[in-house]
Amino acid sequence: MTFQQDWGPITAISFRTDGHPIMAAGSPVGHIGLWDLEEKKLMSQMRGAHSTAIAGLTFVHGEPLLITNGADNAIRVWIFDGPGGQGRLLRFRLGHSAPPTFIRHHGPDGQQILSAGQDGTLHSFSTVHDRYSKSLGHGSVDKIKAKKMGLRCRSLRLPPVISFASEVARQSDWDGIIACHQGYASCTTWNYVKSTMGAHKLKQQNLKERKALGIHATAVEITSCGNFAVIGLSHGSTDVYNIQSGIHRGHYGKEKGKYFDICNVFERT
Repeated sequence: MTFQQDWGPITAISFRTDGHPIMAAGSPVGHIGLWDLEEKKLMSQMRGAHSTAIAGLTFVHGEPLLITNGADNAIRVWIFDGPGGQGRLLRFRLGHSAPPTFIRHHGPDGQQILSAGQDGTLHSFSTVHDRYSKSLGHGSVDKIKAKKMGLRCRSLRLPPVISFASEVARQSDWDGIIACHQGYASCTTWNYVKSTMGAHKLKQQNLKERKALGIHATAVEITSCGNFAVIGLSHGSTDVYNIQSGIHRGHYGKEKGKYFDICNVFERT
């Protein structure tokens, strides 16, 4: 018998050995096809199993488990325990698929390390045990639309994170991470507890005008109380935002008086 897939060359093959006549075939676009060897037809598809080419896949002998890995630097275990023969993700381990750009400890105990990479993702790695490591995902221009489109939303992804700051003081109440992206005017907030991009994009005042001048964020910091984010800009000024609301609270720059206003805000906090 002969099978042919529409996703390009077959990159890996494995056969189930737990009594089901199923063959799995990988593809260069990250999809996996499941073929019924008795019916001689495509039984189901696992689209977006990996974000890049499938490098290898292996069924565990005598068990309904499929282990896959890809060029996205991820290894995933899929279990086939539901109707229709479709596999669901059981567990996974992953890292950056491109070199890291910025790394810092998260929290005072040194047990978590936050890492941003050229692949546009933000990860948390545990120094205690890998099971506590997790991915916070990609930054996206439209979070809701990107979630609906899944792996097809590459055009909605933000540039890589070049700098970030985190604070654990109020991370259970609202976002505790702020990040600036390469050549990007706005900064994003991230939620460590929910492991996702946060509720706000901290946009500069006169954003369109500043974009036209090529002004972008270059450095970020969070106050120790966890209430304010401080953003440094490429033309030398600094803006302050309330993290909970995302509202602009002040400006360090050439305008007189603003510096003292911000100091008063911090003192009242």
